[in-house]
Amino acid sequence: MLTWIAIGTVEICVLLLIVAAAILAAAMNNTHIQQIETVLVAGVISDSTSTSNSHEVTFFITDSFDLVIKRSLLPSQTSHASLALTIKGQDICIEERIVTTNEADNGIQQEATFIISSLKPRTRYHIHYNSQLQNIHGTFGIITDAGYRGLCILKF
Repeated sequence: MLTWIAIGTVEICVLLLIVAAAILAAAMNNTHIQQIETVLVAGVISDSTSTSNSHEVTFFITDSFDLVIKRSLLPSQTSHASLALTIKGQDICIEERIVTTNEADNGIQQEATFIISSLKPRTRYHIHYNSQLQNIHGTFGIITDAGYRGLCILKF
């Protein structure tokens, strides 16, 4: 029969170390890991209908919860445009990719229209839009609810 157990400072330190390790393990066990998704979207190039003199992105949500982005004031030599979206939870980073031709500048500004259909309905997203070719960027938020629309002026 045990009538006396000796617990000294070494035993107390070992017990505290075990408790600290258990607390650390519980804190590190993050079950909410966000998945990162990359989406590539091709754009449709057309002559610009915008009357604005600033680089801007207009956007709206369709009835089927697709995000439509129109990017104005592209160079007149633009032949192709695409977007590379990196979606992490509710944060979206958009990198604009523009391909230009070597033809002479005809002075007619171009615009590109992109349709993104991979977003969750009725969700708030934070978007950072970046165009490396023109060295401009902008940040805006959207809610993927039918009829939601907005405008973001891109800055140098």
